[in-house]
Amino acid sequence: MNTETLPKKILRDWQSIRRMTDEIDLLFAADNIPDLLKISQKRQQKIEMFFSHINAHASAYTTQIRDHIADDIDYIRQQHTKIRQLLEQKQQMLLKEQNQLKVRANALKAYGGEE
Repeated sequence: MNTETLPKKILRDWQSIRRMTDEIDLLFAADNIPDLLKISQKRQQKIEMFFSHINAHASAYTTQIRDHIADDIDYIRQQHTKIRQLLEQKQQMLLKEQNQLKVRANALKAYGGEE
């Protein structure tokens, strides 16, 4: 795929999205949920703007753009699934911890201790 025929702005925008994707990988590995969510949301906004721009101004390049970013889109989808799974796991862990704390508080209360 010869990317030189694509408009420079489209390439820059997509490269920015790709960098954010790489950054998300690093944050995922570091288990940095707050920053991961922030960058993920920002990337989602950029992706929406990217496709909005393509739909409005670059219809002549649609096939070239699709060919250029197809693998990246697949990877972003996989990454999104991993993020969602991680968040679900974290939520389950927090619910378990919360339940354990309630059980401990009830046990202390039952034996005359303080909450």
